[in-house]
Amino acid sequence: MIQKELAARGIKTSKSKDKWSSLAIDKMLSNDKYIGDVRVAKPQGRRKGNFENDGGYLFSDAHPVIISCKTFSEVQEERKRRSNIIKDENGTHRKPTRYSARRDSKKDE
Repeated sequence: MIQKELAARGIKTSKSKDKWSSLAIDKMLSNDKYIGDVRVAKPQGRRKGNFENDGGYLFSDAHPVIISCKTFSEVQEERKRRSNIIKDENGTHRKPTRYSARRDSKKDE
């Protein structure tokens, strides 16, 4: 839906392309720079995990805020709700449904 809206408004990507990729939109939705935060001193390599525990530093209000922290948090919660990945006591695995954002029509009847 976001891709269609950006195309309808004539908004081009940073590389002046008309079509937005899903990855570009996902990065935009998860980028904490829009709330004024900047993370620096990232650990080297492709190691993932909690940034602050890996020796990085978070600077709040480092530049002008584009969206509120509340809106950003709500977007992160919605992304988590729609995610196909589950983390529980059994580890990390995928949900049994193919389309996690859709409801099962048979259950609703």
